[in-house]
Amino acid sequence: MTFDDYTFDNHFPETAETMQLIWKASKVALKELDYLVQAAIALDTKGPEIRTGLLQGNPDLEAQIKINDNLRLSINRNLMDNRERIYVDYPYITTQLFLHSL
Repeated sequence: MTFDDYTFDNHFPETAETMQLIWKASKVALKELDYLVQAAIALDTKGPEIRTGLLQGNPDLEAQIKINDNLRLSINRNLMDNRERIYVDYPYITTQLFLHSL
């Protein structure tokens, strides 16, 4: 099960229901078939992936950021990315990071 586009809270009811259905199916198999079915459930709960734009529109360029360099993260897709300013596709970045927080 994955929560890549939603938070756990938004998905919890249907996730819990799915897990209960798996558990019930295992119990039914044991009772009716005398066969123990074991099931593993993996949850992908990693946080958001933040993707950046292309530097100066070129997929081969990489930013070399050094200590004390200034870097501006922007959610404006129309800006041309360079070593000082990079587009990020995470719209909530402005509520998660603050000036001098890194």
